[in-house]
Amino acid sequence: MKIVIITVSILMLLAAIGLAQAPDTAWVKYYHRGSTDIGYSIVETDDGGFLIAGTSQQYDASYLDIWLVRIDQNGDSLWAKTYSYSPENNLSLYAYSLRNDPNGGYVIGGMKQMSSSANNPYVLKIDENGDSLWSFSMRRSDNCEANFIACTNDSGYVLVGYAYTSGSINIFALKLDSQGDSCWVRYYDHGNWEQPYVVEQTSDGGFIIGGKTNYNTSGSFDYYVVKADALGNAVWSDVYGGDNYDYCNAIQPTPDGGYILYGEMQVYSSAVGLAIKTDSIGQIEWQHTYTGPVSANYGRSVDQCSDGGYIFGGHCNVTYNYEDFYFIKTDANGDTLWTKAVGNSYDEDAYCVLQASDGSYLLVGHGFYSIDTDGDALLVKLNAEPTSIEDKHALPSLINVFGAYPNPFNAATTIRFELPAQSNVVIDIYDLLGRKVANAFKGIKPAGYYQITWQADDYSSGLYFYRIGIGSYSKTGKMILLK
Repeated sequence: MKIVIITVSILMLLAAIGLAQAPDTAWVKYYHRGSTDIGYSIVETDDGGFLIAGTSQQYDASYLDIWLVRIDQNGDSLWAKTYSYSPENNLSLYAYSLRNDPNGGYVIGGMKQMSSSANNPYVLKIDENGDSLWSFSMRRSDNCEANFIACTNDSGYVLVGYAYTSGSINIFALKLDSQGDSCWVRYYDHGNWEQPYVVEQTSDGGFIIGGKTNYNTSGSFDYYVVKADALGNAVWSDVYGGDNYDYCNAIQPTPDGGYILYGEMQVYSSAVGLAIKTDSIGQIEWQHTYTGPVSANYGRSVDQCSDGGYIFGGHCNVTYNYEDFYFIKTDANGDTLWTKAVGNSYDEDAYCVLQASDGSYLLVGHGFYSIDTDGDALLVKLNAEPTSIEDKHALPSLINVFGAYPNPFNAATTIRFELPAQSNVVIDIYDLLGRKVANAFKGIKPAGYYQITWQADDYSSGLYFYRIGIGSYSKTGKMILLK
Protein backbone atom coordinates (compact mmCIF):
# COMPACT_ATOMS: atom_id res chain seq x y z
CA MET A 1 0.00 0.00 0.00
CA LYS A 2 1.23 3.47 -0.91
CA ILE A 3 0.29 6.59 1.02
CA VAL A 4 0.79 9.92 -0.69
CA ILE A 5 1.24 12.86 1.66
CA ILE A 6 0.23 16.04 -0.10
CA THR A 7 1.11 19.53 1.12
CA VAL A 8 -0.92 22.43 -0.24
CA SER A 9 0.92 25.76 -0.43
CA ILE A 10 -0.60 29.19 -0.02
CA LEU A 11 1.01 30.00 -3.37
CA MET A 12 -1.70 27.88 -5.02
CA LEU A 13 -4.04 30.83 -4.59
CA LEU A 14 -1.99 32.52 -7.32
CA ALA A 15 -2.27 29.58 -9.72
CA ALA A 16 -4.79 31.30 -11.98
CA ILE A 17 -2.37 34.12 -12.83
CA GLY A 18 -1.04 33.90 -16.37
CA LEU A 19 -3.47 31.19 -17.51
CA ALA A 20 -4.97 31.13 -20.98
CA GLN A 21 -8.35 32.78 -21.49
CA ALA A 22 -11.20 30.42 -20.63
CA PRO A 23 -13.90 29.67 -23.22
CA ASP A 24 -17.08 31.72 -23.15
CA THR A 25 -20.27 30.35 -21.68
CA ALA A 26 -22.39 29.17 -24.62
CA TRP A 27 -25.54 28.85 -22.51
CA VAL A 28 -26.90 28.13 -19.04
CA LYS A 29 -30.10 26.07 -18.82
CA TYR A 30 -32.39 25.17 -15.92
CA TYR A 31 -34.80 22.22 -16.17
CA HIS A 32 -37.78 22.28 -13.86
CA ARG A 33 -40.45 19.75 -12.94
CA GLY A 34 -41.14 19.72 -9.20
CA SER A 35 -39.85 20.99 -5.89
CA THR A 36 -36.47 19.25 -6.21
CA ASP A 37 -34.87 18.47 -9.58
CA ILE A 38 -31.24 17.26 -9.82
CA GLY A 39 -29.15 16.23 -12.80
CA TYR A 40 -26.56 13.64 -11.79
CA SER A 41 -25.29 12.39 -15.14
CA ILE A 42 -25.17 13.40 -18.82
CA VAL A 43 -24.29 11.69 -22.11
CA GLU A 44 -24.13 12.92 -25.68
CA THR A 45 -26.67 11.47 -28.12
CA ASP A 46 -26.05 10.39 -31.71
CA ASP A 47 -27.53 13.59 -33.17
CA GLY A 48 -25.31 15.93 -31.14
CA GLY A 49 -27.87 16.54 -28.41
CA PHE A 50 -27.71 15.31 -24.83
CA LEU A 51 -29.59 13.18 -22.30
CA ILE A 52 -29.63 14.06 -18.59
CA ALA A 53 -30.52 11.59 -15.85
CA GLY A 54 -31.30 12.47 -12.27
CA THR A 55 -34.05 12.62 -9.70
CA SER A 56 -37.18 14.73 -9.30
CA GLN A 57 -39.69 15.26 -6.53
CA GLN A 58 -43.13 16.75 -7.09
CA TYR A 59 -44.37 19.53 -4.80
CA ASP A 60 -47.00 17.38 -3.09
CA ALA A 61 -44.95 14.16 -2.94
CA SER A 62 -42.61 12.69 -0.32
CA TYR A 63 -40.95 10.26 -2.78
CA LEU A 64 -38.51 10.79 -5.68
CA ASP A 65 -38.69 9.60 -9.27
CA ILE A 66 -35.98 8.86 -11.80
CA TRP A 67 -36.09 11.78 -14.24
CA LEU A 68 -34.76 11.95 -17.80
CA VAL A 69 -34.53 15.11 -19.90
CA ARG A 70 -33.66 14.87 -23.60
CA ILE A 71 -32.31 18.11 -25.07
CA ASP A 72 -30.99 19.31 -28.41
CA GLN A 73 -27.55 20.83 -29.03
CA ASN A 74 -28.84 24.24 -27.90
CA GLY A 75 -30.04 22.89 -24.58
CA ASP A 76 -33.73 23.10 -25.45
CA SER A 77 -35.88 20.30 -24.06
CA LEU A 78 -37.23 17.74 -26.55
CA TRP A 79 -38.90 15.43 -24.05
CA ALA A 80 -38.82 14.44 -20.40
CA LYS A 81 -39.81 11.19 -18.72
CA THR A 82 -40.16 9.95 -15.17
CA TYR A 83 -40.02 6.44 -13.74
CA SER A 84 -41.66 5.65 -10.40
CA TYR A 85 -41.51 2.65 -8.10
CA SER A 86 -44.20 2.77 -5.39
CA PRO A 87 -45.72 6.25 -5.00
CA GLU A 88 -48.59 4.89 -2.91
CA ASN A 89 -46.05 3.77 -0.29
CA ASN A 90 -43.84 6.88 -0.64
CA LEU A 91 -40.92 4.79 -1.93
CA SER A 92 -38.36 6.35 -4.26
CA LEU A 93 -36.21 5.56 -7.29
CA TYR A 94 -32.81 7.22 -7.70
CA ALA A 95 -30.66 7.63 -10.85
CA TYR A 96 -26.98 8.40 -10.24
CA SER A 97 -25.29 7.36 -13.50
CA LEU A 98 -26.29 7.17 -17.15
CA ARG A 99 -24.35 5.49 -19.95
CA ASN A 100 -24.65 5.16 -23.72
CA ASP A 101 -25.17 1.45 -24.37
CA PRO A 102 -23.06 0.21 -27.34
CA ASN A 103 -25.94 -2.17 -28.14
CA GLY A 104 -28.42 0.71 -28.44
CA GLY A 105 -30.33 2.86 -26.01
CA TYR A 106 -29.10 3.75 -22.55
CA VAL A 107 -28.61 2.16 -19.14
CA ILE A 108 -29.20 3.84 -15.78
CA GLY A 109 -27.63 2.84 -12.48
CA GLY A 110 -29.13 3.86 -9.16
CA MET A 111 -31.20 2.66 -6.25
CA LYS A 112 -34.68 1.49 -5.35
CA GLN A 113 -36.06 2.31 -1.92
CA MET A 114 -37.38 -0.91 -0.42
CA SER A 115 -38.51 0.54 2.91
CA SER A 116 -38.08 3.66 5.00
CA SER A 117 -34.67 2.38 6.14
CA ALA A 118 -33.33 0.25 3.27
CA ASN A 119 -32.29 0.81 -0.34
CA ASN A 120 -31.26 -1.78 -2.93
CA PRO A 121 -29.20 -1.38 -6.14
CA TYR A 122 -31.29 -0.74 -9.25
CA VAL A 123 -30.63 -0.84 -13.00
CA LEU A 124 -32.99 0.45 -15.70
CA LYS A 125 -32.47 -0.24 -19.43
CA ILE A 126 -34.26 2.12 -21.85
CA ASP A 127 -34.40 2.56 -25.60
CA GLU A 128 -33.45 5.73 -27.50
CA ASN A 129 -36.92 7.21 -26.81
CA GLY A 130 -36.67 6.66 -23.08
CA ASP A 131 -39.10 3.72 -23.01
CA SER A 132 -38.29 1.07 -20.41
CA LEU A 133 -37.02 -2.28 -21.73
CA TRP A 134 -36.18 -4.03 -18.46
CA SER A 135 -35.12 -3.33 -14.90
CA PHE A 136 -33.14 -5.17 -12.25
CA SER A 137 -33.10 -4.86 -8.48
CA MET A 138 -30.52 -6.57 -6.26
CA ARG A 139 -32.56 -7.67 -3.25
CA ARG A 140 -31.06 -7.63 0.22
CA SER A 141 -32.82 -7.29 3.55
CA ASP A 142 -30.40 -4.61 4.78
CA ASN A 143 -29.43 -1.25 3.33
CA CYS A 144 -27.30 -1.71 0.20
CA GLU A 145 -26.64 1.35 -1.95
CA ALA A 146 -25.38 1.70 -5.52
CA ASN A 147 -23.46 4.56 -7.11
CA PHE A 148 -22.29 3.95 -10.68
CA ILE A 149 -22.75 1.70 -13.70
CA ALA A 150 -20.52 0.89 -16.71
CA CYS A 151 -21.13 -1.05 -19.91
CA THR A 152 -18.91 -4.07 -20.59
CA ASN A 153 -17.46 -5.37 -23.84
CA ASP A 154 -19.52 -8.57 -23.60
CA SER A 155 -22.78 -6.55 -23.93
CA GLY A 156 -23.32 -6.63 -20.18
CA TYR A 157 -23.05 -4.16 -17.32
CA VAL A 158 -21.24 -3.78 -14.01
CA LEU A 159 -22.75 -1.80 -11.11
CA VAL A 160 -20.82 -0.78 -8.00
CA GLY A 161 -22.04 0.22 -4.56
CA TYR A 162 -21.56 -0.59 -0.90
CA ALA A 163 -23.14 -3.04 1.52
CA TYR A 164 -22.84 -4.10 5.14
CA THR A 165 -20.89 -7.35 5.42
CA SER A 166 -19.49 -8.96 8.58
CA GLY A 167 -19.83 -5.79 10.63
CA SER A 168 -18.16 -3.45 8.14
CA ILE A 169 -19.11 -1.47 5.02
CA ASN A 170 -17.58 -2.90 1.86
CA ILE A 171 -17.60 -2.23 -1.87
CA PHE A 172 -19.51 -4.63 -4.09
CA ALA A 173 -19.46 -5.09 -7.87
CA LEU A 174 -22.52 -6.61 -9.54
CA LYS A 175 -22.25 -8.06 -13.08
CA LEU A 176 -25.35 -8.28 -15.30
CA ASP A 177 -25.73 -9.81 -18.76
CA SER A 178 -27.37 -8.06 -21.72
CA GLN A 179 -30.88 -8.98 -20.49
CA GLY A 180 -30.34 -7.76 -16.95
CA ASP A 181 -29.80 -11.16 -15.34
CA SER A 182 -27.24 -11.38 -12.54
CA CYS A 183 -23.94 -13.11 -13.42
CA TRP A 184 -21.93 -12.60 -10.23
CA VAL A 185 -21.39 -10.35 -7.20
CA ARG A 186 -17.99 -9.60 -5.67
CA TYR A 187 -17.17 -7.83 -2.40
CA TYR A 188 -13.97 -5.89 -1.62
CA ASP A 189 -13.01 -5.57 2.04
CA HIS A 190 -9.99 -3.38 2.80
CA GLY A 191 -10.57 -3.58 6.55
CA ASN A 192 -13.37 -1.33 7.73
CA TRP A 193 -15.36 1.19 5.65
CA GLU A 194 -15.01 1.15 1.86
CA GLN A 195 -17.39 3.09 -0.38
CA PRO A 196 -17.15 3.38 -4.20
CA TYR A 197 -18.18 6.32 -6.37
CA VAL A 198 -17.22 5.16 -9.88
CA VAL A 199 -16.38 2.12 -12.03
CA GLU A 200 -15.02 1.86 -15.58
CA GLN A 201 -14.07 -1.08 -17.76
CA THR A 202 -10.39 -1.42 -18.62
CA SER A 203 -8.79 -2.46 -21.91
CA ASP A 204 -8.07 -5.98 -20.59
CA GLY A 205 -11.78 -6.61 -19.96
CA GLY A 206 -11.49 -6.00 -16.22
CA PHE A 207 -12.61 -3.06 -14.10
CA ILE A 208 -11.18 -0.13 -12.19
CA ILE A 209 -13.16 1.08 -9.15
CA GLY A 210 -12.60 4.36 -7.30
CA GLY A 211 -13.89 5.45 -3.92
CA LYS A 212 -12.75 5.91 -0.33
CA THR A 213 -11.60 3.91 2.70
CA ASN A 214 -10.88 4.72 6.33
CA TYR A 215 -8.74 1.66 7.11
CA ASN A 216 -4.97 2.08 7.62
CA THR A 217 -5.01 5.50 5.98
CA SER A 218 -3.01 8.70 6.33
CA GLY A 219 -6.15 10.70 7.09
CA SER A 220 -9.70 9.98 8.19
CA PHE A 221 -10.51 8.78 4.64
CA ASP A 222 -8.25 8.30 1.63
CA TYR A 223 -8.71 7.54 -2.05
CA TYR A 224 -9.26 3.81 -2.50
CA VAL A 225 -8.77 2.15 -5.90
CA VAL A 226 -9.43 -1.50 -6.79
CA LYS A 227 -8.34 -3.11 -10.05
CA ALA A 228 -10.34 -6.27 -10.83
CA ASP A 229 -10.25 -8.81 -13.64
CA ALA A 230 -13.16 -9.68 -15.95
CA LEU A 231 -14.68 -11.95 -13.29
CA GLY A 232 -14.46 -9.30 -10.60
CA ASN A 233 -11.50 -10.82 -8.77
CA ALA A 234 -9.25 -8.16 -7.22
CA VAL A 235 -5.87 -7.89 -8.98
CA TRP A 236 -4.51 -5.01 -6.88
CA SER A 237 -5.74 -2.20 -4.68
CA ASP A 238 -4.17 1.00 -3.42
CA VAL A 239 -4.71 3.97 -1.13
CA TYR A 240 -3.77 7.59 -1.87
CA GLY A 241 -4.35 10.74 0.12
CA GLY A 242 -3.41 13.38 2.66
CA ASP A 243 -4.01 13.97 6.33
CA ASN A 244 -7.76 14.67 6.34
CA TYR A 245 -10.71 13.52 4.22
CA ASP A 246 -10.03 12.47 0.61
CA TYR A 247 -12.69 11.08 -1.75
CA CYS A 248 -12.06 9.66 -5.23
CA ASN A 249 -15.22 10.71 -7.06
CA ALA A 250 -14.10 9.98 -10.64
CA ILE A 251 -11.73 7.65 -12.46
CA GLN A 252 -10.94 6.94 -16.11
CA PRO A 253 -8.56 4.61 -17.90
CA THR A 254 -6.07 6.56 -20.05
CA PRO A 255 -4.78 5.55 -23.52
CA ASP A 256 -1.35 4.69 -22.10
CA GLY A 257 -2.87 1.94 -19.93
CA GLY A 258 -2.88 4.01 -16.75
CA TYR A 259 -5.62 5.84 -14.87
CA ILE A 260 -6.63 9.38 -13.98
CA LEU A 261 -8.24 9.80 -10.55
CA TYR A 262 -10.10 12.91 -9.43
CA GLY A 263 -11.94 13.99 -6.33
CA GLU A 264 -11.33 16.22 -3.37
CA MET A 265 -9.19 16.47 -0.28
CA GLN A 266 -9.82 18.54 2.78
CA VAL A 267 -7.23 21.09 3.79
CA TYR A 268 -7.96 22.52 7.22
CA SER A 269 -11.61 23.66 7.01
CA SER A 270 -11.62 23.94 3.19
CA ALA A 271 -11.23 21.57 0.24
CA VAL A 272 -9.19 21.33 -2.95
CA GLY A 273 -9.55 19.21 -6.07
CA LEU A 274 -7.06 16.35 -6.14
CA ALA A 275 -5.97 14.68 -9.42
CA ILE A 276 -3.63 11.68 -9.47
CA LYS A 277 -2.29 10.01 -12.61
CA THR A 278 -1.08 6.42 -12.20
CA ASP A 279 0.39 3.76 -14.45
CA SER A 280 -1.27 0.40 -15.11
CA ILE A 281 -0.40 -1.01 -11.67
CA GLY A 282 -1.27 2.05 -9.62
CA GLN A 283 2.17 3.66 -9.38
CA ILE A 284 1.85 7.44 -9.24
CA GLU A 285 3.17 9.36 -12.25
CA TRP A 286 2.00 12.82 -11.17
CA GLN A 287 -0.43 14.52 -8.83
CA HIS A 288 -1.93 18.01 -8.63
CA THR A 289 -4.22 19.91 -6.30
CA TYR A 290 -6.54 22.68 -7.54
CA THR A 291 -8.06 25.44 -5.44
CA GLY A 292 -11.17 27.46 -6.16
CA PRO A 293 -11.16 31.19 -6.96
CA VAL A 294 -11.58 32.08 -3.29
CA SER A 295 -11.26 28.95 -1.17
CA ALA A 296 -12.90 25.56 -1.59
CA ASN A 297 -12.99 23.45 -4.76
CA TYR A 298 -15.08 20.27 -4.65
CA GLY A 299 -13.87 17.87 -7.38
CA ARG A 300 -16.62 15.66 -8.80
CA SER A 301 -15.89 14.47 -12.33
CA VAL A 302 -13.25 14.10 -15.08
CA ASP A 303 -13.26 13.51 -18.82
CA GLN A 304 -10.19 13.03 -20.98
CA CYS A 305 -10.21 15.53 -23.85
CA SER A 306 -9.48 15.15 -27.54
CA ASP A 307 -6.12 16.96 -27.10
CA GLY A 308 -4.93 14.41 -24.52
CA GLY A 309 -5.53 16.73 -21.58
CA TYR A 310 -8.35 16.66 -19.04
CA ILE A 311 -11.46 18.62 -18.14
CA PHE A 312 -12.22 18.49 -14.41
CA GLY A 313 -15.67 19.46 -13.14
CA GLY A 314 -17.12 20.33 -9.76
CA HIS A 315 -18.17 23.37 -7.76
CA CYS A 316 -16.18 26.00 -5.91
CA ASN A 317 -16.44 29.03 -3.66
CA VAL A 318 -16.39 32.20 -5.74
CA THR A 319 -17.15 34.17 -2.59
CA TYR A 320 -17.32 32.96 0.99
CA ASN A 321 -21.14 32.93 0.71
CA TYR A 322 -22.00 30.78 -2.32
CA GLU A 323 -20.71 28.18 -4.77
CA ASP A 324 -20.57 28.07 -8.57
CA PHE A 325 -20.00 25.40 -11.19
CA TYR A 326 -16.25 25.14 -11.79
CA PHE A 327 -14.34 23.88 -14.84
CA ILE A 328 -10.57 23.20 -14.82
CA LYS A 329 -8.85 22.44 -18.14
CA THR A 330 -5.37 20.91 -17.96
CA ASP A 331 -2.79 19.47 -20.29
CA ALA A 332 -1.82 15.79 -20.29
CA ASN A 333 0.44 16.37 -17.27
CA GLY A 334 -2.30 17.95 -15.18
CA ASP A 335 -0.95 21.51 -15.47
CA THR A 336 -3.75 24.06 -15.52
CA LEU A 337 -4.48 25.74 -18.88
CA TRP A 338 -7.59 27.68 -17.82
CA THR A 339 -10.37 27.70 -15.24
CA LYS A 340 -13.96 28.87 -15.41
CA ALA A 341 -16.59 29.52 -12.72
CA VAL A 342 -20.22 29.90 -13.83
CA GLY A 343 -23.17 30.64 -11.57
CA ASN A 344 -25.39 33.19 -9.90
CA SER A 345 -25.98 34.40 -6.36
CA TYR A 346 -27.23 31.04 -5.08
CA ASP A 347 -25.39 27.77 -4.53
CA GLU A 348 -24.81 25.40 -7.44
CA ASP A 349 -23.66 21.78 -7.02
CA ALA A 350 -22.09 19.97 -10.00
CA TYR A 351 -21.82 16.21 -10.56
CA CYS A 352 -20.80 15.25 -14.12
CA VAL A 353 -18.53 16.89 -16.71
CA LEU A 354 -18.29 16.02 -20.41
CA GLN A 355 -16.40 17.16 -23.48
CA ALA A 356 -18.81 16.95 -26.43
CA SER A 357 -17.87 15.86 -29.93
CA ASP A 358 -17.76 19.50 -31.09
CA GLY A 359 -15.09 20.26 -28.49
CA SER A 360 -17.41 22.12 -26.09
CA TYR A 361 -17.57 21.38 -22.36
CA LEU A 362 -20.69 20.59 -20.33
CA LEU A 363 -21.30 20.33 -16.60
CA VAL A 364 -24.57 19.17 -15.06
CA GLY A 365 -25.89 19.35 -11.52
CA HIS A 366 -28.29 21.33 -9.37
CA GLY A 367 -28.93 25.04 -8.99
CA PHE A 368 -31.46 27.66 -7.92
CA TYR A 369 -33.35 29.79 -10.39
CA SER A 370 -37.10 29.11 -10.53
CA ILE A 371 -39.66 29.55 -7.78
CA ASP A 372 -39.15 26.15 -6.14
CA THR A 373 -37.08 26.42 -3.00
CA ASP A 374 -35.08 23.24 -3.53
CA GLY A 375 -33.79 24.04 -7.02
CA ASP A 376 -33.70 22.75 -10.58
CA ALA A 377 -31.43 20.61 -12.70
CA LEU A 378 -28.74 22.91 -14.09
CA LEU A 379 -26.63 22.46 -17.23
CA VAL A 380 -23.81 24.77 -18.32
CA LYS A 381 -22.13 24.60 -21.73
CA LEU A 382 -18.81 26.30 -22.57
CA ASN A 383 -17.68 26.95 -26.13
CA ALA A 384 -14.72 24.95 -27.37
CA GLU A 385 -12.52 28.07 -27.64
CA PRO A 386 -12.61 31.65 -26.31
CA THR A 387 -14.51 34.05 -28.57
CA SER A 388 -15.08 37.20 -26.54
CA ILE A 389 -14.98 38.82 -23.14
CA GLU A 390 -18.17 38.08 -21.23
CA ASP A 391 -19.85 38.46 -17.90
CA LYS A 392 -19.02 35.35 -15.88
CA HIS A 393 -22.34 35.25 -14.00
CA ALA A 394 -24.75 35.56 -16.96
CA LEU A 395 -26.71 38.36 -15.26
CA PRO A 396 -30.46 38.65 -15.90
CA SER A 397 -31.60 40.95 -18.70
CA LEU A 398 -34.95 41.92 -17.11
CA ILE A 399 -36.49 42.51 -13.69
CA ASN A 400 -38.22 39.30 -12.62
CA VAL A 401 -40.20 38.68 -9.43
CA PHE A 402 -41.13 35.05 -8.76
CA GLY A 403 -43.47 35.58 -5.84
CA ALA A 404 -43.51 34.00 -2.40
CA TYR A 405 -42.70 30.35 -1.78
CA PRO A 406 -43.89 28.33 0.02
CA ASN A 407 -47.40 29.71 -0.15
CA PRO A 408 -49.34 28.96 2.03
CA PHE A 409 -46.53 28.96 4.59
CA ASN A 410 -45.91 28.41 8.26
CA ALA A 411 -43.54 30.83 10.00
CA ALA A 412 -41.42 31.86 6.96
CA THR A 413 -41.68 32.42 3.22
CA THR A 414 -39.16 33.59 0.62
CA ILE A 415 -39.58 36.19 -2.14
CA ARG A 416 -37.20 35.74 -5.09
CA PHE A 417 -36.32 38.34 -7.68
CA GLU A 418 -33.72 39.23 -10.33
CA LEU A 419 -32.09 42.57 -11.11
CA PRO A 420 -30.46 43.43 -14.44
CA ALA A 421 -28.80 46.50 -12.88
CA GLN A 422 -28.13 48.02 -9.46
CA SER A 423 -31.47 49.08 -7.98
CA ASN A 424 -33.12 50.40 -4.85
CA VAL A 425 -35.33 47.57 -3.48
CA VAL A 426 -38.14 47.84 -0.92
CA ILE A 427 -40.29 44.90 0.21
CA ASP A 428 -43.18 45.75 2.51
CA ILE A 429 -45.80 43.43 4.05
CA TYR A 430 -49.48 44.41 4.43
CA ASP A 431 -52.40 42.77 6.21
CA LEU A 432 -55.88 42.14 4.78
CA LEU A 433 -56.98 45.68 5.69
CA GLY A 434 -54.11 47.22 3.76
CA ARG A 435 -52.12 48.20 6.84
CA LYS A 436 -48.34 47.93 6.59
CA VAL A 437 -47.25 45.42 9.22
CA ALA A 438 -43.60 44.80 8.36
CA ASN A 439 -40.67 45.73 6.15
CA ALA A 440 -38.91 42.62 4.84
CA PHE A 441 -36.11 44.52 3.09
CA LYS A 442 -35.00 48.03 2.21
CA GLY A 443 -31.71 48.84 0.51
CA ILE A 444 -29.64 48.89 -2.68
CA LYS A 445 -28.83 45.65 -4.47
CA PRO A 446 -26.41 45.23 -7.40
CA ALA A 447 -27.43 43.27 -10.49
CA GLY A 448 -27.98 39.62 -9.68
CA TYR A 449 -30.30 36.96 -8.25
CA TYR A 450 -31.80 37.38 -4.78
CA GLN A 451 -34.11 35.85 -2.20
CA ILE A 452 -35.54 37.67 0.83
CA THR A 453 -37.14 35.72 3.66
CA TRP A 454 -40.00 37.11 5.73
CA GLN A 455 -40.01 35.53 9.18
CA ALA A 456 -43.61 35.66 10.45
CA ASP A 457 -43.34 33.94 13.84
CA ASP A 458 -44.92 36.95 15.60
CA TYR A 459 -47.85 37.31 13.22
CA SER A 460 -51.24 35.61 13.32
CA SER A 461 -52.64 33.33 10.64
CA GLY A 462 -54.35 34.99 7.72
CA LEU A 463 -54.02 36.60 4.32
CA TYR A 464 -51.12 38.99 3.74
CA PHE A 465 -49.76 40.91 0.76
CA TYR A 466 -46.20 41.69 -0.17
CA ARG A 467 -45.33 44.74 -2.25
CA ILE A 468 -41.89 44.81 -3.87
CA GLY A 469 -40.65 48.08 -5.31
CA ILE A 470 -37.59 48.04 -7.61
CA GLY A 471 -36.93 51.59 -8.75
CA SER A 472 -40.12 52.62 -10.61
CA TYR A 473 -41.22 48.99 -10.95
CA SER A 474 -43.59 47.44 -8.40
CA LYS A 475 -45.48 44.20 -7.93
CA THR A 476 -47.95 42.98 -5.31
CA GLY A 477 -48.73 39.40 -4.42
CA LYS A 478 -50.79 37.39 -1.94
CA MET A 479 -49.44 35.18 0.85
CA ILE A 480 -51.34 32.93 3.27
CA LEU A 481 -49.88 32.35 6.73
CA LEU A 482 -51.13 29.14 8.36
CA LYS A 483 -50.15 28.16 11.89
